[in-house]
Amino acid sequence: MTEEIYSLSITPPIFRRGLDCLKRTVDEVKKMGFSPSKSTFVSAVHIKMSMSKSTWQRKVDVFKRWGWSEDVTLAAFGRRPWCMGRNV
Repeated sequence: MTEEIYSLSITPPIFRRGLDCLKRTVDEVKKMGFSPSKSTFVSAVHIKMSMSKSTWQRKVDVFKRWGWSEDVTLAAFGRRPWCMGRNV
């Protein structure tokens, strides 16, 4: 079992948000450029589902205060999704 799938299997609360939310998040992550065949895809879905849109925006705003553009922040998320999962 891959680390990402194991991570999802031990964190079922993200699925309590419902199948519709999961589908929307999967579509959103695909639009961000993540490939479902890559291991970072599951991590990105997990991270996005673990927080509200307002929390996501607050984290983006923190990176902006550090001098990063939104594009740079999203590029970092694309390379290392867990960077947005950390407390910033």
